[in-house]
Amino acid sequence: MMQSPKVTLFGAAGEVTGSCTLVESEFSRVLVDFGMFQGAPEQELRNADPPPIDFAKLDAVVLTHAHEDHLGALPFLLRDLQVPVYAPPFARALLRHKLQEEDVE
Repeated sequence: MMQSPKVTLFGAAGEVTGSCTLVESEFSRVLVDFGMFQGAPEQELRNADPPPIDFAKLDAVVLTHAHEDHLGALPFLLRDLQVPVYAPPFARALLRHKLQEEDVE
């Protein structure tokens, strides 16, 4: 019997920032968004602690749209990820731009 998928919210649950959702099934593990926390200083401090996700076991990342609170944290781990990233065109462009900014710094 097939098990139901498991959905874990790591951000944007009861708040509107830091969107990060892990969807797991018996077949795959997909991260939907990996955004930065924004707003008050105590919110932004949360960006220093990544969620307890085994990123090496991801099968894919899906970005919903091009807002910092949905994709802003992804460049910090993207270079180590070996999985496809699915995103709308503008989100892909913003992500490429953020990676280029990191290279300059």
